[in-house]
Amino acid sequence: MSTNGRIEAVLFDFGGVFTESPFLAAHEAGVELGIDVDVAFDLCFGSYHDDGDHPWHRLERGEMTLEDARRALRTMAADRGYDVDPVDFLMRLARDDHQREQVVQRALAVKPQNGYYLDSLAWAYYKMGRFQEALEEMKRAVAVVPDDPVFLEHLGEIYLTQNLRGEAREAWLRSLELDPTNHKLAERFKAKGFGDPATEERIRKSQGGLSNKALSSGSNLGPTR
Repeated sequence: MSTNGRIEAVLFDFGGVFTESPFLAAHEAGVELGIDVDVAFDLCFGSYHDDGDHPWHRLERGEMTLEDARRALRTMAADRGYDVDPVDFLMRLARDDHQREQVVQRALAVKPQNGYYLDSLAWAYYKMGRFQEALEEMKRAVAVVPDDPVFLEHLGEIYLTQNLRGEAREAWLRSLELDPTNHKLAERFKAKGFGDPATEERIRKSQGGLSNKALSSGSNLGPTR
């Protein structure tokens, strides 16, 4: 685990070395994502001068897998009000989509059945307009990690490129069932003429479960002063 974790960290860390200037590329990536580049770097990589408990530092030390680090980093970003995927941010450091594809292909050479790498490859193909290849890789990713709402959101988006509206609607419903707080996807769902997901029984149950969980969590806080 320690060795593999460090190999993953190196692949992840050097995903943008093909750029002329990684700092310029990072700035462009931050602009494209709509966030301050310093914030993005802090969320994804932590402080360069503090080898602490940041998920990226733990990944470098081989204490976390890349999958666990990615989930932890996304949760950290969400807690601070940002929708940042560290893998997506790093891939944007490459100058073009072909280089992004090369980054993921090198990672897949190490772990060919890693769902998160497959998702990244599928999205790179999507960005290049290679939609059939994107769909094939995205289906593979979902087969490996069936309950990731981001994967299912990506799958639905790619289905639309093939005019597979029924499949896209189902993928997005499943994504919203897993993450009913994804309001952007809910709005996109309606904009595509799929109806209001809030009227779907499965979504209502998921939202109800989320509310009950919040109430249960609050009930364990004890008396306040």
